[in-house]
Amino acid sequence: MRIPHEGGVRTVAERIEHVTTLTSRLNVLPFDDKAARAALLSEIVGKPVPDSVTVYPPFYTDHGLGIDFGEHVFVNQGCNVPANTLVTGSAAFARKQWND
Repeated sequence: MRIPHEGGVRTVAERIEHVTTLTSRLNVLPFDDKAARAALLSEIVGKPVPDSVTVYPPFYTDHGLGIDFGEHVFVNQGCNVPANTLVTGSAAFARKQWND
């Protein structure tokens, strides 16, 4: 999924602002509120996320679209996952920046 080009930079900036608000909410939820975390994560990436995905906050991304979580993925604290990233299989990401 890509950000629509109508509106250009303004559309992209609005999506990034919206997702930053969502990740801010995600990162302060009680850890045991799995339903709310799953709902926010699905809204961030723009599609359902498998129940087997575990994301330990804080979690960061730019606009979130194009991130595709596979089954049994574990994302550790402090990860910054760029949009348009395929995350598959059983994997742990302990780095603060995806590109480190």
